[in-house]
Amino acid sequence: MVAVAGQNHGNAKRIRHTQIAAANITTMTTVLCEQCGHQYVIEHRAGLEDVALAARQAAWLAENFVWDHIQENRHSGSIRLPFLAEREVKTH
Repeated sequence: MVAVAGQNHGNAKRIRHTQIAAANITTMTTVLCEQCGHQYVIEHRAGLEDVALAARQAAWLAENFVWDHIQENRHSGSIRLPFLAEREVKTH
């Protein structure tokens, strides 16, 4: 996948009981916050699925959950995920 300025590289959405996935979205993986138990799905647009990118985004998201708890911030309900190159996993 090639990074393009302004391109959406996926979203993480908190799992809710009555959630319906959009037809053009593929669920790639889920991420659990170890501290509070909230679960999020990482979603990519259909046709732009990237398993390796989703794995890097999951690691990035888990680190950001830790940071949220350190700063006593609530997790957002929806998080726009960054494009992360293979060796570029950044947190705050």
